[in-house]
This record gives sequence, C-alpha cells and structure tokens, in this order.
Amino acid sequence: MTVHQCPKCVLRYVNKTELDDHCRTDHPEFRHDYPVRRPLTPAPAPSSPSAPRA
Repeated sequence: MTVHQCPKCVLRYVNKTELDDHCRTDHPEFRHDYPVRRPLTPAPAPSSPSAPRA
C-alpha cells in the first residue's frame, strides 16, 4: 500500500488527492510542483546501408 507523506507536516494519506487537498487547505503558501516527465521521443529509424550487401 502506498502512503503519501505531507512534505510540510507529519500527516500521511492513502490517496494522492487527499494529500493535494490537505496541502491546498492547510499549507496554502506551499506549492508542490509535480516531477516533470520527459516527453517520449520516437525511436530513431534504422539506418539504411549505403551499399547493398552481397
């Protein structure tokens, strides 16, 4: 089971939404920036050989 710890106090929550609500209500000065995920980049296309193989 995942437990979400408030970064500003000792309270813990089962649901992330409960933690978000708590932070907005009880710590309005605190802004939690979620980790930014890198955008998925397409895999490079396989390079075609310059000369045909024998």
